[in-house]
Formats: sequence, structure tokens, C-alpha cells
Amino acid sequence: MMGGYGELAAALAAFLGGHLVPAIHPLRDRLVAMAGRPAYLAGFSLVSIALLAWLVAAALRAPYTPLWPYAAWMPWVPVLVMPGVFILAVEGLRTPNPFSLTAAGTRLDGRPCGLLRVVRHPLPWALALWGLAHVAANPDLRAVLVFGLLALFSIAGRAPLAARRRRALGEAGWAAADAAARQCPGPVVRPGSVAAGLAAYAAGLALHPWLFGVAPLAAL
Repeated sequence: MMGGYGELAAALAAFLGGHLVPAIHPLRDRLVAMAGRPAYLAGFSLVSIALLAWLVAAALRAPYTPLWPYAAWMPWVPVLVMPGVFILAVEGLRTPNPFSLTAAGTRLDGRPCGLLRVVRHPLPWALALWGLAHVAANPDLRAVLVFGLLALFSIAGRAPLAARRRRALGEAGWAAADAAARQCPGPVVRPGSVAAGLAAYAAGLALHPWLFGVAPLAAL
């Protein structure tokens, strides 16, 4: 049971359920009031990492059930897409983002904001692309359950995220942040983000066999 789909279903439910906490306003507000905002965010991040580690371990232990035939082009999809995913994630992490739920008081004030000119939530987009690329490369049930649901969760979660932040900022604050993002200076993707993203991609390739038992380049 624990090595089959039962554990994977439980891990998926825990991971997705844990990420619904910010949407439950009374519970979230009570946790913030009890622990303080920095401690709440730190605790939420640690719990998310632990749940993700369990989800990965459960997926690796689940039975392999093919859903459609394997093709030689499939492993090329994540190899080609993941550099962009890492660059997108780095750009999102290094940019102050007034549209994020963790961005209370954040203002752009004419600073470079990179991808915020065209994408308000870079990290959910990075996670969605990561999931879809790995679904394409892994035509089996456990991969579709994990990567597909995480991609769907990221895509579907953008609208509620934007709505919550819009309520927090108010219409005037939202309009001001939106205008500032559209007019911020600098390139859409900064060279530092490209360099750091490609370095992270190289590290991911090196660690992938150790973490997940698969060498992406060896499958090409």
C-alpha cells in the first residue's frame, strides 16, 4: 500500500491541500497573528519543501504504468524547456513583486522589474512549464498525476492569486502597481538572471541522477 498509488495519492492531497491554506482567510490570518508574518512565511516554506520531498519520494515508489507509447523526441522536451524554466524562476525570485501574496509594502518605484512587464507571476508560470515538460517526457500514470496536477494547480491558481492581491491593494493600488510594472526600465530578462538560471540548470542536470535516479542527457 505505502509503495503504491495510495501513498502517492496521500502525498498529492497533502501537498495540494497545504497550498490551499493561504486561500482560507480565517485560518491564514489566525496563523499570521499567532506567529507573525515572517515566521508564518518561513514555516509555510519549510512545510511546502517537506511535502514536495514526500511527493517526489512517493512518486518514485509508485508502480510504473505506461499510458501511451514512448517516442525518441520525448526526453528532448524538458532538456530544451528547463533552461527557460530556471531563468524564469530566477528572474521571478530576484524581482520585488507587488503582485505576490508575500509582497506586503513592496513598491517598484522605477526599479528594473524584468519579466513583471509581461508576466505578473513568474514563479507559477515556471512551475507550470516544468510540469508540462515532464509530462511530455514521461508517458506514465505517476508522472501525469504528479507533474500534470502540479502544472494544472499552478495555472489554475494564478487567477485566485491575482484576485486576492487585488483586494489587498485596492483598485487604486493595483492600478498604480500595474502601471509601474508596464513602465519599469531595463530588459525583460536581465543578463544576471540568464547566467544564474543556466548555472542552476547545469546543477540540476548534475544532481538529477542522484535525486531522481534519471540522467536526462543519457536518455537523448
